[in-house]
Amino acid sequence: KVPTMIGSTAAGAAVKLDTVTSAHREQQEDLLEQQQQQQQLSIAQEQDRLLKEDAEMKRRDLQRQREQERQRELERDGERERKRQQQRLGRDEAAERQKDAEIFSLRERLKEEERRRVRAELKAGKEEKLRVEAERKLTEMEDEAIFLREVIAKGLLEKNKGQG
Repeated sequence: KVPTMIGSTAAGAAVKLDTVTSAHREQQEDLLEQQQQQQQLSIAQEQDRLLKEDAEMKRRDLQRQREQERQRELERDGERERKRQQQRLGRDEAAERQKDAEIFSLRERLKEEERRRVRAELKAGKEEKLRVEAERKLTEMEDEAIFLREVIAKGLLEKNKGQG
């Protein structure tokens, strides 16, 4: 009986060893599976984090691009407004120059008309002066003629008296 007992103990130990080994193997497999699942979870979490970071970077880039575009649009609007103002100023300046030219032209015409009027007055004044001078001389000559007639008449009277 001893050998069978040893055999049965050995068989039992082998079964027990097999069971322990099997349990250990299952435990190892479970542990390995848990580790793989943990790794896959870690990988998935890392991928999720990277995707979130990538999405955040893309969102920031898009926001930056929009802000840059908005800034460029503001600059273009500002440039267009400056050009409009320059054109307005140019038109205003041109209108001012036109007005100045018209005013200058009117002043020149007025000056020329004033010169003509003064010349005409001077001419008329000269003619008037000459006419007045001529009338004065004529009056003087008439007065002298009257005086001479009187002198002649007196002289004739005295001559006639002296003869008579």
